[in-house]
Amino acid sequence: MLKFSKYFLSFLVLILTFISCSNDKLHADKNSIQISLTNFQYFSESTELSGKTLSIKEVISSANWKSIASPKEINAIKKGEIIWLKTIPPDSGLTYPSIYLGQIVFHLQVFFREKLIYEWGDFSSNSSKYLHWKQVLIPIEDLKKGEDVYFRIKMEDLTDAINNDFLFGSYVRIVQNIFEDNIFNFILFIIILIAGLLVSIIYFNLEKPYLLLSSMLFLFSMGVFVAVNNSFLQLIFSYPNVFYHLNYLSFNIGTISFYILSELVVIDKYKKIINILWKIKIAILIAFIFATNITDIIYLQVIKYQAIFGVLSLFMVIVFLLISALKSKYESKILIVGMAFIVVTAILEFVFIFIKGFEVGFGFKLRFLPIGIFFFVLSIIWLAVYNYFKTIKEKEKNQQLRFEAIQRENEAHAKFASQLIESQENERNRIALELHDSIGQKLLLVKNLILSKLKRTDSEEETKSLNGINELTGDTIDEIRSIIFNLRPQHLDNLGLTVAIETLIEKLFESSEIEFIKKIDNIDDAVIKADEINLFRIIQESLNNILKHSNADKAIIEIQNCENFIFVKVHDNGTGIEKNQNKLNGVGLNSIRERSKILEAELELDINGKNGTTIILKYPVKKIVSDDNNE
Repeated sequence: MLKFSKYFLSFLVLILTFISCSNDKLHADKNSIQISLTNFQYFSESTELSGKTLSIKEVISSANWKSIASPKEINAIKKGEIIWLKTIPPDSGLTYPSIYLGQIVFHLQVFFREKLIYEWGDFSSNSSKYLHWKQVLIPIEDLKKGEDVYFRIKMEDLTDAINNDFLFGSYVRIVQNIFEDNIFNFILFIIILIAGLLVSIIYFNLEKPYLLLSSMLFLFSMGVFVAVNNSFLQLIFSYPNVFYHLNYLSFNIGTISFYILSELVVIDKYKKIINILWKIKIAILIAFIFATNITDIIYLQVIKYQAIFGVLSLFMVIVFLLISALKSKYESKILIVGMAFIVVTAILEFVFIFIKGFEVGFGFKLRFLPIGIFFFVLSIIWLAVYNYFKTIKEKEKNQQLRFEAIQRENEAHAKFASQLIESQENERNRIALELHDSIGQKLLLVKNLILSKLKRTDSEEETKSLNGINELTGDTIDEIRSIIFNLRPQHLDNLGLTVAIETLIEKLFESSEIEFIKKIDNIDDAVIKADEINLFRIIQESLNNILKHSNADKAIIEIQNCENFIFVKVHDNGTGIEKNQNKLNGVGLNSIRERSKILEAELELDINGKNGTTIILKYPVKKIVSDDNNE
């Protein structure tokens, strides 16, 4: 913190040095000469001449002119009085000689060679509701050495002093100097525009409407505030009322949007208080807008209470931000750093104006506050970028949590499916054993009894009857054996997986008109025992689907024992399964999917309804064999 303070103070010293050098350069310009008030003479038309309106000839020939010993003499003139000033511009031999007044807050008439060459304001009006400032650059044609220029001034606004000296110089050079003196404001305005574009893109993509609205409102108001406090623009666009009101409105709208922004980043217990503050500030701003069209008294009361409330509420918001920052609220730390620049530069601004007044440089110009605004705008960008990366990180974290939840759900589903399939296989095995050991054995016993009876009978009719029963019993035994094979293929346990698959295909070939073409490698040593039944069931289910749904006349079963995996392909030339049919998510295909997951095998289903059906399975060998060996 001490290190930061050291750098911060060093930076301010550099800025002060820069501004001081800039002012020295402007005042030393050979094409612009400053005329101090002590080089003027004056007299009061309102007091000394009892309010009589004088002609310019009478003014020129008047004997009441007095030299100005000190600017305090002019500053002591009361509101509403009319005074005359005259001076002889220095002999400089300039082209397009002109007189420049950087900030006038009074009514003004300028005379040269008994002619009115410039007029600002209505001398017959007594309105003093607004503090209007205006840049004045008055060309004086054919100015010769020793000629006087006369100024008639009526103090009609809320200030009763002439706050800046007069500048005499070349018209073009003065305009150029004014532009150069305000170049930082132009750059700052462009920076604010770029910042607004960047921040709006960030918050729009992050879908954060409140941050988007408050940030854009703040940057927009600060952009307007910087623009209307630009002496060059005030000179080019002569609308002092508009500039004054825009200055006031932009400052207050910027403060309100700053409160809204602060509300979003402070800790929760201060949010409601800040919410009430910016709503009250909006009400006061609306009262100000209405008061501008009523009376001077109401207007001044609104300004006074608005200023008191503004200072107190701003202090509260800064305190809330500081407390939130101390409690590790990073967003508050960002804003409090930016606000620190605003506060420090605002204090420097007031001190500078109090000491120097408005006469330094060209026109009414904020010299320190724009620097604070610049750094605060950087803090707004910093906050937006921080929110961007924070939101991206939160989205990635949430995505990771969702992924982990889905993964856990899939694992639970896979475990349940594995247990269910294992339970089904155990139940099938139990039923197959019961059929074989109980019903199958009893049917064999019945068959043997029938054969024994046939040997002992001589009746032709009884023999015929017994042969029929014997044939029916044999068919039943064959049917039970087929059921037992489907429930638990004995070949799988006795002769191996390859023979069991070939036997399955032969049985299907015998019971259907479909031509089965098989290309089968020996895979007995490539599949662990626990996976044999699932691989067999996948092939069995694929072949059953061909029989039930394909309407095919040819099917190809290809099993290759590759180096790292077993490649299984089952293809038919039938009609396939249309994607809009419920069969796509039928029990058979779901069983194939679940068993392939248990095997950790890659499964591809091509069920397009045009070129038949293709089922491809890639069963990883080495991984699973290695796992089996490790066990």
